[in-house]
Amino acid sequence: MTRLSTFCLFVLCTLLSSHLCFAQKKLKTAAQLKKETVYKSWPEAMEHPKSVYILRVENKEMPIMPQDVGKFVNLQELYFGGNKIEELPVELFKLTNLQKLYLGENKIEKIPTEIAKLVNLEELDLFNNKLKILPDELCKLTKLRKLILNWNELQMLPSQIGELKQLTVLNLEQNKLASLPESLSNLVEMEDLRLFQNELLNLPAGIGKLSKIRSLNLGTNKLTTLPNSFGDLANLEWLSIEANQLESLPSSIGSLRLLRELFLQNNKLKVLPEEIGNLGELERIELRKNNLNSLPIGISKWKKIKALDLAGNSICIFPVGACMMPSLRSINLQNNKLTKLCPEIASMGSLQTFNLSDNMIVSVDASIGKMADLECLNLAKNKLKKLPEQLKNLKKLKSLDVQNNPFDKKYKSTINKFVPSSAQLITN
Repeated sequence: MTRLSTFCLFVLCTLLSSHLCFAQKKLKTAAQLKKETVYKSWPEAMEHPKSVYILRVENKEMPIMPQDVGKFVNLQELYFGGNKIEELPVELFKLTNLQKLYLGENKIEKIPTEIAKLVNLEELDLFNNKLKILPDELCKLTKLRKLILNWNELQMLPSQIGELKQLTVLNLEQNKLASLPESLSNLVEMEDLRLFQNELLNLPAGIGKLSKIRSLNLGTNKLTTLPNSFGDLANLEWLSIEANQLESLPSSIGSLRLLRELFLQNNKLKVLPEEIGNLGELERIELRKNNLNSLPIGISKWKKIKALDLAGNSICIFPVGACMMPSLRSINLQNNKLTKLCPEIASMGSLQTFNLSDNMIVSVDASIGKMADLECLNLAKNKLKKLPEQLKNLKKLKSLDVQNNPFDKKYKSTINKFVPSSAQLITN
């Protein structure tokens, strides 16, 4: 190649480079984007395509995404949800400035491998489409922080998903996942992981590495056990494992010291580990519809708990530990096997709602009259023949349900005198 040819090639490359730099500007900051016009009409945006940074064309029932999308070279946010597109044009993947791409509620069946070209993408929403598989190239979006894939038909995830190291939110609810790749444990920045309503049989052994996670939804799957590393999720505040097939919990669950809400209903739990009492920040726990016949005394350490749901178990002795919870406002023991209440209930002075219906209670201890804040008391469907006179001391009582108890007619006619005038008495 002659010197002249080399020089000409250099000039040409320089000009092309300058043209590209001119055509595509550097990314604007979040503060700068707030000052930009949000275009909501495709024709309007096409009048000045290089000036468009945010484009919202949602719920327009557009059957295709126009190929002209490639002309929005400076686009950083594209919202195209609620349309009817089935595929994505290759021109879309020329928009390397894109940071947010929202494509939810369409009919997309496939994500092209060219997705890897969107190197600046931070948020990707593909909610409610028809995806069955994800390309491995998706895992090259190393700046991705938020990935929304719920309401699809995914049966598996790319084995390299752990390469999305910046991911903080991952929503995979309502898919068909039976397992998760072990590399998922490498998503160490994860804060919110949603796996509700899949077909998961187990979790990665290393899930405990997700030490920054604060919210985890595993409800409505087929889990029978939890890995021992579960207790390493030290920052977890909200956890649902409802509607699985758990028969026991690992003792390590007691290490989740920041947990505030725990949903364990509709499982097959027979016992709870004593260590569960170490959840000192717990405010709410749902344990209905399990196979529990007792609770560990350690639950007495739940000093912040406000609601305790134990309905639909086989508890035959009132859990004394519940009487030592100063913040408890509601306890549901409906449909258990209780035959009586213990005198310690007198210490439950802050309780407002007390559901004891559908048990086998034959007597109510007089100490119930000391539950000063009680507003709703449900004693329906038991074996009571009389009520304690001390009920009249419950000045805040608003509702008393005593339906379907074997009171004789004479006694039933006198029940009103045991009930504060402010309370509604429900009988049959």
